[in-house]
Amino acid sequence: MDKKVRPWRTAIPVRVVTVAMLVGGMTAGVFVDSNASPNQTAEGTDNTAAPTEVTPYTEADTGDCVTWDFDKEDAVANFRTVSCDRPHRFEVAARLDLAAYPASEFGPEAEPPNQTRLAELRRELCQAPTLSYLGGRLDVAGRFTIAPILPPSDAWSNGDRTLLCGIQAPDASGKATETTGDAHTQDQARVLKAGQCLVVDERGAMSEVDCKEDHIMEVTSAIDLGQTFKNTTPSVEKQNDYLAKNCTAAAEEYLGNEEALYQSTLIPFWTTIGAESWENGARSVNCYLIKDDGKGGFSTLKGSAKDKFTINGKPPAKQPERPPLRGEDEEPQSGAGPNGGQPGQAPGGADGGGADGAPVAGQ
Repeated sequence: MDKKVRPWRTAIPVRVVTVAMLVGGMTAGVFVDSNASPNQTAEGTDNTAAPTEVTPYTEADTGDCVTWDFDKEDAVANFRTVSCDRPHRFEVAARLDLAAYPASEFGPEAEPPNQTRLAELRRELCQAPTLSYLGGRLDVAGRFTIAPILPPSDAWSNGDRTLLCGIQAPDASGKATETTGDAHTQDQARVLKAGQCLVVDERGAMSEVDCKEDHIMEVTSAIDLGQTFKNTTPSVEKQNDYLAKNCTAAAEEYLGNEEALYQSTLIPFWTTIGAESWENGARSVNCYLIKDDGKGGFSTLKGSAKDKFTINGKPPAKQPERPPLRGEDEEPQSGAGPNGGQPGQAPGGADGGGADGAPVAGQ
């Protein structure tokens, strides 16, 4: 396993979404002017086709939210508009008509853009209006990303050139996940659930795996720093001071008590939020359990820390008996913890902190 990891919050890939991919079976209505003359012979006269009016595949517009379902084969269907206070997969920031662009690229006989071109349209046509819709606040390292949606293939063939630009929250594979609420009001940080285990892939991106498989981190909690730092952008040092106490407490609660954490030999670890991400709406961080490899990287874990698990293929070493490290009312010292050692540099310069020799970010 490659230990040189980039920060997971910046490594999630973007999967460009098209309704052509999502709802290829959807049909779009085409209406013909009933007063138009039919095609006539060459001797006679007009042989042009009657003008047509295309019904767009969706009426969703700026400020609306849309969603879709997955069937048993993981194909997507039932594309629909829903209230933004209900679970949805996409919030519309702008609705564009590609037919209004003079380029023949979007003309009546044109093929739909491929994934490469659609990624370019995301930058060329969607980025500016979506950022404007969000008031310029988008954490590029956070949970949301800008994405376009095109019509289904049959609607495109019938002349529909509607392009929706908006925001979605992709998972590690780029698949749009459900969110609830207006994007303007949501925490933009990526928040994980306690009990999730994470690996790093060949791109340096973090993704979830079953804890029975090899992994490098296990999530113990998520902490909303906005509840503590309400009117200021906290420095990394202040975040580390706060999280040293709270992520350690979360680890003890997750495993049952302080003794269980001590015997596990695992180390509380956490991420921090940079000033730019904070200003753009990120507020929450994740706490983890890890085991450093003594070389500035992570050891390989297998199994949940709440059950039997191994560290680099071996069970954790039995720890000697010792008195409690601290009383109930005492706070842990920054950079100190149950297993001793000195903080080091996180692989790839990740924004993170940890006790007892855990990889931590350069300040």
